[in-house]
Amino acid sequence: MITRDDDHRYWVETPNGVVNYPGVSEILKDVGFSSSKINWNPHKTQLGTDVHKYCEDLDRGLKPDIPDEAKGYVRAYKKWLKEMNVKILEVELFINNDDFEYAGQLDRVAIVNGVKSIVDLKTGVEAKLHGVQLNAYAFAYEQIHEDKTPLTRAGLYLRETGKYKYKTYNDPADLQDFLAACRVFHRKKKL
Repeated sequence: MITRDDDHRYWVETPNGVVNYPGVSEILKDVGFSSSKINWNPHKTQLGTDVHKYCEDLDRGLKPDIPDEAKGYVRAYKKWLKEMNVKILEVELFINNDDFEYAGQLDRVAIVNGVKSIVDLKTGVEAKLHGVQLNAYAFAYEQIHEDKTPLTRAGLYLRETGKYKYKTYNDPADLQDFLAACRVFHRKKKL
């Protein structure tokens, strides 16, 4: 069992009790994997969080009240669902990996054009780092599920204009980069 608190700390039930595991994003940020191109804007960050929630509500069969500034992003999401023949399997799924002691939250596990995929919703700019993040999620997901079908990893970049870009990430180095980041993160904590 995994829970996450308001400070985005993950708590994982293990045979030794409940343990705090760092999140994928926390690990990547701590070891210096971040995009220097990103100019963090608190309003845009909140908007992205809100868009995430509206899309989640839609997938859960709810009818959220969507403000005007978010409507284009949600329209893009609905367009993606229809155009790419998407069947949602999991929504906002907590995952963890005990071997490397990390946790995270998958936005979606879905069948996209007939292919089982992990999809991360984004309202910001594309970054190569997203491939590393998605591979960390896929690695943990594949370890805890019996279905060993390789997962496609994709970023779904939603735009205010109602358009989207679906980008797959398949660099085999992404997983090795993340596992190295995990080792560095945990080693730093022991020093």
